[in-house]
Amino acid sequence: MKLGRGKARATLIEYESPSPVLQELAETLQIERAGVRDQIVLAGERVARTLSLSENPFGVTHNDVRVVDVAGLLRVGPRLELEIAPKFLGTQWKYWREDFFFIAMLSRHGRLLANERLGSTTGEREDLATLVARAIVSMFWDNHRRPLRTYRQEHIVDFVVDGDVEPEDIVCPPADGYAQRLVSYDRRNVFNSAILAAVQALFPEVREPQTRRQLGRVAGVLAPQRPPRRIHHRNVPSRSRRWQSLHDLAVDVLRGFGVTYESASIMAPGFVLDTWRVWEDLLTVALRLSWGSGKVNVQRSVALGTRMVLGADGKAHSRTAWVTPDLDLSCGGDGVLIDSKYKGRIGESKNRVSEADLYEALAFASASKRKRVILLYPAVARTPSPQPVGTTTIFERIVVGDTAVFAGEVEVRGISKAGGLRRFADTIGKAMTFLAEAESPRQ
Repeated sequence: MKLGRGKARATLIEYESPSPVLQELAETLQIERAGVRDQIVLAGERVARTLSLSENPFGVTHNDVRVVDVAGLLRVGPRLELEIAPKFLGTQWKYWREDFFFIAMLSRHGRLLANERLGSTTGEREDLATLVARAIVSMFWDNHRRPLRTYRQEHIVDFVVDGDVEPEDIVCPPADGYAQRLVSYDRRNVFNSAILAAVQALFPEVREPQTRRQLGRVAGVLAPQRPPRRIHHRNVPSRSRRWQSLHDLAVDVLRGFGVTYESASIMAPGFVLDTWRVWEDLLTVALRLSWGSGKVNVQRSVALGTRMVLGADGKAHSRTAWVTPDLDLSCGGDGVLIDSKYKGRIGESKNRVSEADLYEALAFASASKRKRVILLYPAVARTPSPQPVGTTTIFERIVVGDTAVFAGEVEVRGISKAGGLRRFADTIGKAMTFLAEAESPRQ
C-alpha cells in the first residue's frame, strides 16, 4: 500500500468485489476519508471522459472501492495512485504487470505490428521487442525514399561562406572565420531523433540476428542526431504525414510501454485502458499473426435484413439493417465468425453465454451465411498458476438448426514471456481451425 514519503498506491482488480481501502489510504496520506473518496470519484470522471465511458468506472461506497471496465495505473492525486489489474490477469500472477503492458502496446499499435509481412516471418523465439523492431524497420524502409526533413537554423564559424554573414565581418574577417547563420533542410530534427533513440533502445532487447542487422542499418541512416530532450507525441509536418505512425510507435517505445516494464515510466500522467477494447485488439493481432491479414476480415458489416420506418410523411421507408461481427475468418471449411466478449466475474467458478449474446451470434451467422460462431472470453484469473498461454477451453456449445455457437475462454497469463505471443497466436489459431473444419454438430 505505501510508496513512502507520504505517498500511497492501492492495488485493485477489475470486477472484483468492493475493496475496503479508503480508511487505510486516508491514514497513510493523513487526510480525511472523504477527501480520498472525492479524489477517486473525480479521477473516475476524468477516465470516463477520456475513454468515452457511459458512467464512472470507479464505484465508491462508504469504505469500499470497486472498478469496472478499465485497468492500468492512474495517478489519482499528488500523493495517491491506483493500480488496477485486469480480471484476466489478477494479482496472484507475479508477472501480471509485464503481461498487461505488453498487451497495452499491442492494443495501441496492433495494426502496425500484425501485418501479413511480419506474421509470415515470426519465429519461435518471438517477443514484443523483436516484433516492434521489425515494425520500425519495415515502416522506415517503406518511407525512406521520402525522408523526414525539417528546416532548422544553426550558427557556424567558417571561412567558407555558406550562410548569412554580418557586413562588418566581411571587411574585417575574424581570426577563426565568419560567424554565419545557416538555415538547413535536413534529417536532423526531433522526429528522427526519437526514432533513432527508439532503435537504440530496442537493439539490446532484440536477439534475432537479422533484425539486429536491420536496426543497425536504420541507425546508420538516421545518425547523427541530438538525444531527445522531451519524449512526447508530436504532430509530424503535413508534408511528411506518412511518418506519423512510426514516430508515435518510437515515442511509446521510449516511454517503456510494453517493451520492458518499468513502473517509473508509466506513473505520470497515468496509463489506463478500456479493457474490453484491449481484449478485442489482442484477439485481432493474434489471429492475424496466426493466419495472415488476408484471411482475417475485421468488423466487416453485413446486411441482416430490411428495416421499415414510418416517416413524417406517413409513408413507410425501407432501410438496411446491418450487423458487424468482430472477425470473419476464412480458414477452411465454411469459415467461422469470431466475436470477442468480456463477461465473467472474479469469483465465479463457471462462465455462461447470455441470451443477448446468443441472439447476437445467431444474427451474425444468418447475415454472414456462416454455420459456426465462436464467442471468445478472456479466462478469468481464478488460480495463481495459469494454464499454458493461449489455452482455449470450450465451456458451452449451443446448436440452433444448422448453426452452432461455441463459447470458449482463453488463457492470457504468460503472454509477455519470450515466445509468448507466438504461442498465444498459434494455440488460438489451431483451436479456431479445428472448430471451423469439424463436422457439423447435430442437435
